[in-house]
Amino acid sequence: MSLPTLSLPKMKLSGKSVAFACKFWRIPTRVMAEALLAISAVEEQLEALKPVEQLRLEELKVARKDWKEVRRRVLEAGTSVDDVNDWASNLQATGIHLSDRVHPFPCSEHFLVDLVEPLGKAPFPP
Repeated sequence: MSLPTLSLPKMKLSGKSVAFACKFWRIPTRVMAEALLAISAVEEQLEALKPVEQLRLEELKVARKDWKEVRRRVLEAGTSVDDVNDWASNLQATGIHLSDRVHPFPCSEHFLVDLVEPLGKAPFPP
């Protein structure tokens, strides 16, 4: 999926800017919904698979085909998650000031590393 370039014109708060904001948020909302749908489809497929130790010898051939399908779905879900990350990066790059109370979080590749704190410390800024 090709993501459009974001450009937010400076507008006074009016019906026009609200309409622009609604139009602007439709695409990332759709992209996020697609990613969540892809992830839940993969989870469903994984839960439906029989563990290898429970397979009979004659079921291995079919199980291998099923596993290839799961791998394909995982790659598709990964692409959907990448699209969400691209939109988040584009939004961050626009420099929109949302609120003084909103604290930006790190990009996905560093997300877990920056959240790990010793016991007793809050992982998020106050």
